[in-house]
This record gives sequence, structure tokens and C-alpha cells, in this order.
Amino acid sequence: MTLMGRGLVGLIGATGVSSAVGVPIVLNSSGATGPVDTLPGGREVIQVSMNKCESTGSHNNLKINFGDEEIRDVCWNISEDKKIGEHESELTSLFKSQWGDSNQNWNSNLNQGKWTQQCLDSETQSTWAVFGNTGSRDYLGLCNTTEVNQTPFVKKVKTWNQTANKDIWTISMCVQDCFETDAGSIGNSPVALQTEKTENWSEVAFNRKTR
Repeated sequence: MTLMGRGLVGLIGATGVSSAVGVPIVLNSSGATGPVDTLPGGREVIQVSMNKCESTGSHNNLKINFGDEEIRDVCWNISEDKKIGEHESELTSLFKSQWGDSNQNWNSNLNQGKWTQQCLDSETQSTWAVFGNTGSRDYLGLCNTTEVNQTPFVKKVKTWNQTANKDIWTISMCVQDCFETDAGSIGNSPVALQTEKTENWSEVAFNRKTR
């Protein structure tokens, strides 16, 4: 428990709590069209349309990379049939808010509200903290469940694409029973989450919507 305690303190110190109210949606680029918002300082962001893909349709052959700033109409789906119904709205909002964020820094952008790397200050929800977040791999969990094994999580992994000459982000999600948990946790100590139950994770596919 001593090692976990030191790790938890380090995690809390590193992540802190963001005071940001929201994050940009999509950076405007040359030739882009669509509704545009102007942020303080004159920075423009263009809104993206986002929803879960229909089960059937013409989206299957139009797969795109997460955060592609040239795409304005996007839908998402997962590679396997998972029970995501009650979390669809939260997932859509998360993907939409991060689309086009060039930094993809979940640590500073989203350590607030529902999606977070640690769920600590709660009397009604389960308390937990994800360990193993790095510059190329990060996790977020939905801080609104009473049991940690019922908490949905999202993961992003960065890889370098030689052909495209840029970083590509792969998004995966897990609906429940996402991590091995420490059965020896004492009292109200947050559960330390580090080792994935890989069989319960699925890649999220993003597709360009056709008109």
C-alpha cells in the first residue's frame, strides 16, 4: 500500500484539477466551411457534427483518423457489440469536444467534470485513480458510478504514421470490468487501476458521414 500511496500522491500532484469550462472543438483551417466560433484572442474553432453511426449504412468504407481536422461530419462506432446505450451521449460529447485538439492533452483538458483520470472527491460514487498514463497512452473514466467495475473507460494511444508523416491517435473503450482491481484496498482508499482486462476493450472507429 505504501507504493500505491506514493503513486497516488504523485498522480494527484501531476494532474491537479483543471478550471477550464470547455475545450475547443475543431481548429479552423484553410478552406474550411461551417459554423465558426471565435475564442478570446481571436482563435477560431469550427464545429463538428458528431453522433454514433447507424448499424447499417454507407459509413463502413469511409474510416478516418480521430481528430482529422479536414472532416466536419463524423460518426463513431466500436468494433464489437458492447452495451453502451446509457453512455452513448457522454461518449459522443467527449469525442466531439476533443476532435481537432492538436495537443490531445487529456490530462490538462479533461481533469474536471465527468471524464477524468481520477475519481476521488465523492461520497456517492466509487473512488479510483488510473496509473500508467504517459505521453503516448492515456485513460479517462466516467466518474458517475457506484462500483468501479461498472465504470466505463476510454483510452487513447499515439503512434507515428510514417506514410502520413504525423502522429495517429487510436481510441479504444471499455464499458465495464476494465481493469484488474486490488482486492486488498483498505477502507475508503481509492482503487488503483493499472492493468487492463484486454478482453473487455474494443477499438472505436470513426467514419466520415455521407450526405
